[in-house]
Amino acid sequence: MLDALFKPRAVAIVGASTKELSIGNVIIRNLQEYGYKGAIYPINPTAPDVRGIKAYKSLSEVPGEVDLAHIIIPAKFVPRPSRSAVGRDQGGRHQLRGFSEMGEEGKKLQEAFLANARRGGVRVFGPNCQGIINTDPALRAYCNFTFTYPEAGSVSVVALSGASAP
Repeated sequence: MLDALFKPRAVAIVGASTKELSIGNVIIRNLQEYGYKGAIYPINPTAPDVRGIKAYKSLSEVPGEVDLAHIIIPAKFVPRPSRSAVGRDQGGRHQLRGFSEMGEEGKKLQEAFLANARRGGVRVFGPNCQGIINTDPALRAYCNFTFTYPEAGSVSVVALSGASAP
């Protein structure tokens, strides 16, 4: 049930960016440099590619199945990607930008996003998630925007914190 999140075969980055230090660029760089074995699908409506990988204007244009979608666009645009993914086999997704903690408007956006996800059978991990890391050499999924690459090992950490787990 959680394989799509922790063992993603394909990762989409909704909000992929050509700006070097933006979250949408750093996640792709981390996947590339850490040696991720799956497919990477940058989603950017204007860039033809991000970090040398063909970009798609929306999730609905991605040719393959996506297990994990990072959604890192402003909250007011987030309900839209959920609708474009309805009917696709998307097992996991996480959102990096907050909603309900920003007030009533944010709460309504979060409810719309979650309603679209439920209709499409999409599981949501977040909002306000930094990402996941799977150090298994067969996968090497560094789906995160931090700058510290962990060594492979036999210890797992699941943390709920305002920034990261020490």
